[in-house]
Amino acid sequence: MSLMLLPATDVRLADFVLAFNLAYQDYIVPIHFDLDQMRQLIKREAVDLSASRVVLVDDEIVGMAMLAKREKRGWIGGVGVVPEQRGKGIGRILMQEIIAIAQDDGLESIQLEVIEGNVPAYNLYLSLGFRTLRKLLIVEQDEVPPLVEGIIVRSTSAAYALRFHDRFHARPTPWQRHLSALRTLAIHLDGWTATREGQVLAYAVAWPSESQLRFMDMAFLPGETEAMKAVVAAAQQEQPIARFVNLAEDDPVWSVLSELGYRHSMSQFQMELSLKGWAQESNHEFHLP
Repeated sequence: MSLMLLPATDVRLADFVLAFNLAYQDYIVPIHFDLDQMRQLIKREAVDLSASRVVLVDDEIVGMAMLAKREKRGWIGGVGVVPEQRGKGIGRILMQEIIAIAQDDGLESIQLEVIEGNVPAYNLYLSLGFRTLRKLLIVEQDEVPPLVEGIIVRSTSAAYALRFHDRFHARPTPWQRHLSALRTLAIHLDGWTATREGQVLAYAVAWPSESQLRFMDMAFLPGETEAMKAVVAAAQQEQPIARFVNLAEDDPVWSVLSELGYRHSMSQFQMELSLKGWAQESNHEFHLP
């Protein structure tokens, strides 16, 4: 039984989505996409399907890895192997190939996230030369924080709020919260800004729904913690159940949300591989043991 490694563009996207869902159905956090949602993810996260790879056994997709690109940086948007084919080195084959492609394409580094507790994947990435940059948190709240007096909070478009993204973030945001990704989502998001004497001090953008308010990004000027609290409190007035995904543990926003009663429910490790000098053999056909 032979194992073939091909560009993701060589298979139907519908078949790719079916295999992706099968590979992630028993993940720590089960993931499921329909065809339209996958198309949106590909656009939002800058996934290059021609540089992404699938593994086929007897014409069936059994593994996949997505590579996204922004300038000289790459990001692994998902590596999965269907349950019956795990433990055969397919994940390593996919990662080695994706890394080699990224290097050939002139990328300088690749990043990814792995959920804390997914020890096999974490160890695989370490063995390939990835290093842990920081921990990214998922934080949640189910009560409306108290309003803050003396600070004006206005509802605004997400596009306007995101004008302050680069100015307010002292460190690069995770890939899925990159400004280009947020701008793609902006039409679906609500925005809020806090001002004092005409100056914007803090902002937030969030995706509202009947079940929860999902914050996609927020930031504030140094020292303006009360302004950040005011924005969060105003945003949650109509929807007390709120969630923020991929918040860096060293982001000053986390200390503000913690004071407001947000709790940490899950973590991911943000990892990075420098491609300078990286070299491992990569072939296009493999055989199962």
